[in-house]
Amino acid sequence: MSKYLAYVTEIERVFIEIYEANSKEEVKALLLNDCSDYMIKVRQKRTATMPYEERFITTIFELDARWLDIWTRKHICIECKKDYTKLEKAQMQSRGTGEFCSEECYRQNHARFEAPSIYDNAAVYMITHLPTGQKYVGVTTRWVVQRWWEHMKASTSSPLHQLINVDGIENFTFQILEKFKPSEFDPYIVEAKYINAYNAKEAGLNALNGHKVKEII
Repeated sequence: MSKYLAYVTEIERVFIEIYEANSKEEVKALLLNDCSDYMIKVRQKRTATMPYEERFITTIFELDARWLDIWTRKHICIECKKDYTKLEKAQMQSRGTGEFCSEECYRQNHARFEAPSIYDNAAVYMITHLPTGQKYVGVTTRWVVQRWWEHMKASTSSPLHQLINVDGIENFTFQILEKFKPSEFDPYIVEAKYINAYNAKEAGLNALNGHKVKEII
């Protein structure tokens, strides 16, 4: 006896099973018994004028050893840790990818490990001049390493850049004070808070109390 995969579709698959039988004709008889409601409709609607959305298609094909293994091999869902086969997944009409037993497990896994958007991240940083202890506080919504590099290469008239050009970068330290989401907190308000806390304008290297904040908050 051979193994046959049989399924019925009506726009989407509505029934699928593996049968052990001697021929496709025998499978048809088994399928008619297990899926009689659909088979009756197939016979009633078998006409070229039938609307596409009402059509049924029955497919039967013999499984060799390779395809039988594909449909019946046990997998472990990486989300719920339950085992499942491709056949069981098809019978449940689950649409998850091969690593998951269902679409629900797929969504739960990706929701938990989804990477945060790089466009909703900000950081307040502080640059310290080691010989004098003077500090500069800034904020950026880009990569902090990129912002540090820009300060190192800048040739403006700002107190910080003038001092870097004179003393060299080896006399400065760079540290991150706080990370936050700019969609939740105004970056310039957060920056001004740290400029005030470290007295970075009066005794440090900041020219203002913040990019857009003229008064200390």
